[in-house]
Amino acid sequence: MPKRRTRNLLVQSLIFAAVMLCAAGLPLADARECSYGPYTGRCHDIGLIRSIKSDGEKRFSARSALWVEADYLSADEAGELHQKIDAGIEAVENFLGLPFSREAYGQEKIEFFVHSRRAPSHTITGYSPRKYMHPVVFLSFAKGKRTPYLHEIVHIIAWDWNTLWLKEGLAVDLNDALGGYTAFPNFGESVDDFAGRVLRREFPPAMEALDLVGENGIPRFSDRRVRRMFYILSGSYAGYLLREWGVEKFMRIYSAKDTEAAIQQETGKPAWRWKEAWLGGVK
Repeated sequence: MPKRRTRNLLVQSLIFAAVMLCAAGLPLADARECSYGPYTGRCHDIGLIRSIKSDGEKRFSARSALWVEADYLSADEAGELHQKIDAGIEAVENFLGLPFSREAYGQEKIEFFVHSRRAPSHTITGYSPRKYMHPVVFLSFAKGKRTPYLHEIVHIIAWDWNTLWLKEGLAVDLNDALGGYTAFPNFGESVDDFAGRVLRREFPPAMEALDLVGENGIPRFSDRRVRRMFYILSGSYAGYLLREWGVEKFMRIYSAKDTEAAIQQETGKPAWRWKEAWLGGVK
């Protein structure tokens, strides 16, 4: 057998063995705790949950379960964050008209896991047809009140999405509008002011991101700067559309499989005209 082929088979075997070892260490019951998508992997998220649950602090309320990594937050800091989380759940429910309930989500509480790692906060937000998943939020940067807890709550409650700029734009806008902590991507600055500033300067990552905002589906980002600008511009654009359309129409378009077609059908105007009108206001 040629050496190159032997080497390739060896590499493939090692990769397969590593995957099987990872899977073997995960009890079948933990399948409901897995994440998906381009940002996180199932073994990483399950490991994080297990680590925090093993020796962390737990707090429960009628609305949420909060698990905090051991020795990361003081009792007062954890208590304040938990109060903020419960108030945030209620605020998002009331704004969107989407109550979190066992009937809709398969459980009564949203679970939050707070950790000290320098990693993006994210959610497990898959429901039907991914019925094995349940709502979980991973929060980083809680020390110093910089964690996007409200942004992530929006992702959990408004889970039925198909286009990324609407999903992230809604979360960025409501994080500010409903009083969340100053967090990524704008860290307290008005997203409209931020968007106007980078667009007037024709900041290259912003101009690249601008081409992706308004497009159906999930784009690929060339680097982190473009991704951040995408969040900023999406937040500004989604906020504009929320004000123009109202919540009910916005959410019908938000959950539509073809966003551009839904905009035309719901508003009588093509998507590019709405984008043009938004740009005229922020620039």
